[in-house]
Amino acid sequence: MKEPAEILGFNTSWLDDDLYIDIQEAIDGNSSLASMADNIHITVENEIVTLDGDVYEEQEKTTAGEIAMACAGCDNVNNHLNVIEN
Repeated sequence: MKEPAEILGFNTSWLDDDLYIDIQEAIDGNSSLASMADNIHITVENEIVTLDGDVYEEQEKTTAGEIAMACAGCDNVNNHLNVIEN
């Protein structure tokens, strides 16, 4: 389904870029994710955020997802982070 801005012909890529930067900075600045921040890959397309990569604890996955949801909204985040055994 197209977003309203797409239907009207607006380019939303700058919104995606801003959203990516906001999430990346928040994850990088979170002390509980400091050791895993490089493993968390963020993609944003049409204001939908997807988190991919590996983390060591369920809490790290939850925290990264909460950060993304705070920036993008609850319905706009796909948290595909994988919790691996240490």
